[in-house]
Amino acid sequence: MKKIFHSKKEEPEGFNPRVYRVIGSFFAILSLINLAVVIFAFNRSGYGLYYAENAVTHIAKIEQHLQNSNESVLNIVVHKNNVKIIEEETINIHKEFALLNEEAQIFRGINLSNVDDTINNDFESAMIKVNAYHEALLTYSEMFHDYDETSAADKEKLAYFMNIIETKYETEIEPLKAEATAAMSSVVEHQNESTYTFFVKIAQEFLFVIGFMLLTMSVGLNTIRYMKNNARKDAAEIQQKKKDAIETAQEASQLRRKAVAIAYTNVLTGFKNRYAMEEDIKKRLQTEDFTVSVFTLDNLNELNEDYGRNFGDMYLAKIADVLREKYSEMFDIYHTNIDEFSFVLKKYNGQEEVDDILPQIIETLSAPVEVSKLQIKMAVSGCIYRYHASERLGIDSLFVKIDRAIKDAKARNGHRILEVSNM
Repeated sequence: MKKIFHSKKEEPEGFNPRVYRVIGSFFAILSLINLAVVIFAFNRSGYGLYYAENAVTHIAKIEQHLQNSNESVLNIVVHKNNVKIIEEETINIHKEFALLNEEAQIFRGINLSNVDDTINNDFESAMIKVNAYHEALLTYSEMFHDYDETSAADKEKLAYFMNIIETKYETEIEPLKAEATAAMSSVVEHQNESTYTFFVKIAQEFLFVIGFMLLTMSVGLNTIRYMKNNARKDAAEIQQKKKDAIETAQEASQLRRKAVAIAYTNVLTGFKNRYAMEEDIKKRLQTEDFTVSVFTLDNLNELNEDYGRNFGDMYLAKIADVLREKYSEMFDIYHTNIDEFSFVLKKYNGQEEVDDILPQIIETLSAPVEVSKLQIKMAVSGCIYRYHASERLGIDSLFVKIDRAIKDAKARNGHRILEVSNM
């Protein structure tokens, strides 16, 4: 029998293995370039997004603490004859500025060089004005350090304070307050604008990456004609890459919206904060009648002191879930201070309906909540303001009235709902 041997495998006519090796090498190089570009873009933008979100959160807290201090200053002026309120608000001012400075130190440590390297300079300029405002407040707060109502000298200090406070407020405190508030608001706005611009820049970078990938895909489609056996499979892979690239761009857009929302939202409870509440109410002040109810957890500070802030945060998160489940359909709910929740009626259906639901809210806030196997029960103070558009109030005047009512409710041993006068 005759045997036939082949020195090498016969290839189809026109088949050139070198062409396929070159194509394979070409795709390997393109894949490495794509991978390097994607890794570079995600690495750079990922840290930038984190720092931008972090900066927005802390600058919003700084502005909130400054606003809280402003409210305490206004309350001192309004209650200039009440030593107890003056002492309480003086303590609050010290606490708020201490918290403000803590947030300022954190903000200074955030690397914003990739977002906007001018923000830190603006922030330091604003802090100079904030510190000047604080120093002015300290000058008068020292009058009530260790105040003794039986001391003739302290009584004389109080009488002097009562005589000069309104004038000093208008001529010395108010200008510094206005400058500090405006400067810090400008930094917040600058931060928000810079964050938005940074997100746009990231989106553009991603579009460039997508364009580059589309270009390489086009090259691949032209060369893939030589690879008949794998044409459909390769085309499907390219289509999937397109889909993945579009989803990546959509995720970047969602991250931008999330960062903007953080500035208006309390991260712990998920409710909008006081800054957001002011923005929402401003739109209704001149055209709508509505009801605002504010409730404070009277002994939350004691809970934090006894069990720690983490325990207090767990309590707030749980009570927030209960409030959201029971009342979010009827009210816009806000977490306006550490120990304060505010309810704005979405649609006013009459006084009787409001009078029925408010005791239920305060009962919910007063009910025991289990935290780490402990039953926690809070004393609650509250107030209700039935606002009419005919009052034509500004947002600051409205909140001064509400804050005053809350103080009065607490002064009456709490667990009360007081009606805010609209005179």
